[in-house]
Amino acid sequence: MSYEFIEMSRIKKIENLKEKKQAKQISVIVPTYNEAKNIKKFVKRIKDNLNGIDYEIIIVDDDSQDGTREIIIGLTQDKRVFALIRKNKKGLFSAIEDGIKIAKGEYIQTIDSDFSHPPEKIKDFWKFKDKFDIVSGSRYIKGGGVDSSFFRKYGSMILNKICSKIMRLGVMDVGGNFHLMKKKKFEELKIRLPSIFGEFSFEWFYNAKKKGFSIKEIPFIYKFREEGESKMGGNKDFLKLLKTALLYIKRAFVLRIYY
Repeated sequence: MSYEFIEMSRIKKIENLKEKKQAKQISVIVPTYNEAKNIKKFVKRIKDNLNGIDYEIIIVDDDSQDGTREIIIGLTQDKRVFALIRKNKKGLFSAIEDGIKIAKGEYIQTIDSDFSHPPEKIKDFWKFKDKFDIVSGSRYIKGGGVDSSFFRKYGSMILNKICSKIMRLGVMDVGGNFHLMKKKKFEELKIRLPSIFGEFSFEWFYNAKKKGFSIKEIPFIYKFREEGESKMGGNKDFLKLLKTALLYIKRAFVLRIYY
């Protein structure tokens, strides 16, 4: 795996970048893959909702071929935006993991770049940063929801409930990537199992519960992407949705029984 760091149009190799002490309040980790139609607007929305907070935005791109790379290079003219170009596509979890490794923020905010996670909610998360170990977006508590078809909306809700119950988590939404916690807390939640879609979040929550971390769920409305390409792959047909559901249930049982 090879990398390029891009900061103010300067390119560095990851092997030569020395870790620096935390110098920001929050690092927002934004994984991308073919997000040319979304990323510029999305970064602006993040900035608009971080007034009064010392932040950095870390864009982790899997060598997009639709012009995303050129757009995020332009975005790094703002010193608060930092980009990591990964030469081979590796997927969502490894992108988040790489972003956390280079983050300078005391707190880490993970968020999807396709507007399915509303940047406006980051300020709501921030209010609870000192009261809970994990602040997480939830589609399935009061005030939350999924803007989608009946089948997809309730299928996802039922799947989350089943998986949460199997793992005895007491968390309503276990399958998302919309979280805020201290960087050192993220680093404690080691992920040992490989992830194809979003099942890495199960292991985060499961390990967090074992460590006694407190969790606060914040309601939000999830909207499925209209443009761009998901790092988790397409899920538009029934067979793919079924495959994802079976994968999630299997992961929940593996964590419960073996970990």
